Amino acid sequence: MDKLWNMLVDWGIETCGTLERMCGDYAFYRECLTLFVNDGAFHLLRQAVEEGNVTAAFDAAHTLKGVAANLGLVPFLDDIAPFVETLRAGSMGDAPLAVLDRLIAHRAALDKMLGETM
Repeated sequence: MDKLWNMLVDWGIETCGTLERMCGDYAFYRECLTLFVNDGAFHLLRQAVEEGNVTAAFDAAHTLKGVAANLGLVPFLDDIAPFVETLRAGSMGDAPLAVLDRLIAHRAALDKMLGETM
């Protein structure tokens, strides 16, 4: 494919199955990754966590989890999936800001990969 593809594979992204879901349209997949990086749900999640609003945090995190799953973003899913379940149970958990920081770091890493390969 290209440099981005190789970077995603090295990062642990489930690229092949994801590309199948995208009907083999790599340009569309790349566009979806860019949309994910800019998704407003990240802001909503941060705001909800900072306010201690479990319901709003769940809604934002659940949205991000679904999109991340469709895009095969395994490193992101490894952190957000358990957080979504904690939120679903009505709790922020022990360290919601630490989880949020990891999610933002994953987002930044993906954004950097996209920027380096434009």
